[in-house]
This record gives sequence, structure tokens and C-alpha cells, in this order.
Amino acid sequence: PSDAVVLAASPDQTTLYAGLRNGEVRQWPRDGRDSRVVTRHDSAVRSLAVTDTAIASSGRDGVRVFAPPDAKEPSLKLDRPVGAMRWTAEGLVVGLERQLFLVNAKADGWSGHLDDVTALASTRSWPLVSGSADGTVRAWSQGRPVGRLSGFASGIAALAADPRWPGGPELFVATGGRTLEAWHWPADGRAPVLPQ
Repeated sequence: PSDAVVLAASPDQTTLYAGLRNGEVRQWPRDGRDSRVVTRHDSAVRSLAVTDTAIASSGRDGVRVFAPPDAKEPSLKLDRPVGAMRWTAEGLVVGLERQLFLVNAKADGWSGHLDDVTALASTRSWPLVSGSADGTVRAWSQGRPVGRLSGFASGIAALAADPRWPGGPELFVATGGRTLEAWHWPADGRAPVLPQ
């Protein structure tokens, strides 16, 4: 979809979800059937997170969680918008300003960044990795930062990883400075910048 802001695929790769500029979250099944609107936010969708059993989306009006993904009404609503979210084995982790929070847990924030959390991912080595507008990437374990990448020329715009990709880089880091770097982290240091 041309007006998509964020995309997410179900872990089983059977469904694509798109968060649109008009606030809609749409669901497309792989079999080519028509899309359906999952929910509508009052402004552009900021982030999506998908599992086989739930979908979470955030717009300016806050976070909505649908469990199961085809539910008609959200099973959970949060009044605060978030810039990044990711499902982990422990539940939904959201980046709210400079901290990470585990939704449905006690309200302990995970501190470590000096500016807003902008992206979340998981790698073969790290179950949760966060990127920030402060230009750092941090790895987390049990709510504590355990690894750090820094020295980026600008803030982190996006993170991507596929834990099932054998021999490939652990983590891809995109910055606001229009660079994309591939990392074998924590195994080695800075990898070459990929061509634009």
C-alpha cells in the first residue's frame, strides 16, 4: 500500500499488516483475499507489533491490542502513544520516550537511553534490542541493558533482524542520516556501511 507508514508480517508469514497515514491498520491475507480494517487511529499509525495470537498498534491516540488478531474490539487500550513496540516471550514491550516498558507487568521502566526509543528488534544473540534518537543501540536482558553500540552519526531510525538467517548479520541498523549498517553483534565490531 502506497500510504503505508509501518508494516509487519505475522510470524507464520500468512498475513501482512500495514499502518497507514490515515490512521487505519489493515490486514492482508497471503491468499490474496481483500484486506480488512483492524482498527482506526485518529492520526498516522506510529508502530505495529504482531504475533500469531495478537496485534498491537499505536497512533497519536494511544496503543490498541487485539487478541486474537481478528477480534472486533481491542482487548487492551493504553492512552499514551509509543514510537516502538515488539512482542517478546515476556509480553509486549513498548518504547515510551526514553524508557522501555513491559505491558501488563508492574510499571518498572527500563532506563538506558538518553533520548526517545525509536525502534525494537530481536536477534539470535539478544532477545530484545532497542535503538534510540540518541544514536545508540542497546541489548536488554531481564529489564537491564547488557550491551551497547554507539558512534552512529545520527539517531537510529529502524532496526531489523531475522534470528533464523544462518550466517547472516545479527542486526541491521538504519539511521536518520540515511545509512544502513550490518552488524555481527556481539561477535565483532563495526561492519561496513551498505550502499544506499
